[in-house]
Amino acid sequence: MLLVSDFTRALRVGEGGGSLVDRSDKLYDLYQLSCRFRGFFWKAARIGERLSPWVACLYHFIFESNDGSLYSVPYNNHEALSTQTKLDLQFYRINYILGYVNGLVFASSTKLHNKDYVHLVLNLTTKDYVELPNLSQEFDFGMDGFGYDSVSDDYKVVHISGLNSCVDVYSVRTNTWKLVSHSSYDYYKTWLGVFVNGFLHWIVKNHSKPVIVAFSLADEKLSELLPPNLYNEVDMVSHRYTKLVALGDKLAIFNEVKGDVWLMNEYGVQKSWTKIVVHGFSKNPMVKPKVFFDNGKILFLTGELLSVYDVEKGTFCKSVDISYMNLRKVMGAYVESLVSPKFSKSS
Repeated sequence: MLLVSDFTRALRVGEGGGSLVDRSDKLYDLYQLSCRFRGFFWKAARIGERLSPWVACLYHFIFESNDGSLYSVPYNNHEALSTQTKLDLQFYRINYILGYVNGLVFASSTKLHNKDYVHLVLNLTTKDYVELPNLSQEFDFGMDGFGYDSVSDDYKVVHISGLNSCVDVYSVRTNTWKLVSHSSYDYYKTWLGVFVNGFLHWIVKNHSKPVIVAFSLADEKLSELLPPNLYNEVDMVSHRYTKLVALGDKLAIFNEVKGDVWLMNEYGVQKSWTKIVVHGFSKNPMVKPKVFFDNGKILFLTGELLSVYDVEKGTFCKSVDISYMNLRKVMGAYVESLVSPKFSKSS
C-alpha cells in the first residue's frame, strides 16, 4: 500500500542539511503523481514495504563538459540525447560523482566561497543536500561507495582508507561517521564501489590475488564473492581492462576492450555467472564506455556516443552521435525522485 505519509516523510526538513534552491508549493504536490516504471531506470525502490516517492519516469546522465562544467542530460525510452541542463549549485562546485542510488547522489565538492573540499549527499531534482561532517582522520585516497540500507531505512557512505585500512561508515539518518572495522585487503584498481543487492563491491587484492569484495550496508561487514569459474580462460577479475558494473539489480563484470559481460544472475551464487557476448562491440568507436541497463538492453555511453545493445536479439539496435554536445566524459547518473537526504530526529 502506498501511503501519502511516506511521501511527506521524504520531504521533511531535518537537521544537518539545507536546500540549494527554494522549493515551490507545486513540488509538494508532486507526490500525487504516479506512473508505470519501465526497466531498471524507472523501477521504484522499496523502503521496507513502502515505495520511494519518484517524481517522474525520467533518468538523467551526468556529463562533464570540455570547460569542466557539469550537465544533466535526460534519457527516455532510447530517444536521442538532445537536451542538456547545466548543474548550477548555489554554494558548491561538484568535482566528482562517487555514487548514486534512488535519486540521491554522493559527490566530492568544493565550497565556492572558501574553496574548502567537502562531500555532499544531494538530490539533484529537489536540490536538497546534506554536507558530510569531517572524518576524524583525513578523507584520503582509498575506496568509496554509496548505497541504501533497507534494513535500517538509511543511506550510507563507506570509505576504506588507503593509508591505514580503516573502514568508516557515514549514516545519512544520524549524520555521523563511525569506524566499523579494518580491511585486510589491498587497493587494486577499483576505488568506486558498485551498489547491488544491499552491498557495495570492489575488486581488491587479497595476498596479491585479485578478488571481489562485498560490504554489507546492513551488517557493515566485508566478505568475498566468487568470480566466474573460467577453467582454462584468463581470470576476468585480474584482467587489466575489466571492471565491476551494475546491470539493473544485478552485479556484472565488464571488459572495456572486448565488450564481454559476465552477469551474476543469482546474487552470491558462483554458478549463476553467465557470459554475454556483445556482438559488434569492437566495431563501435568507444573508449572505456560507462555501462547502464534498461529493460533488456545494455547502454554503452561515452562523451561522444550512445550505443544501445539488445541482449535478446544479440545486436546493436541504436547508435547516437552526441559529439556535437561538447561533453567530455560521463560522470554518473540519477533518477528523478523526491527522496530526501535529510532525516528529522523523530524519523
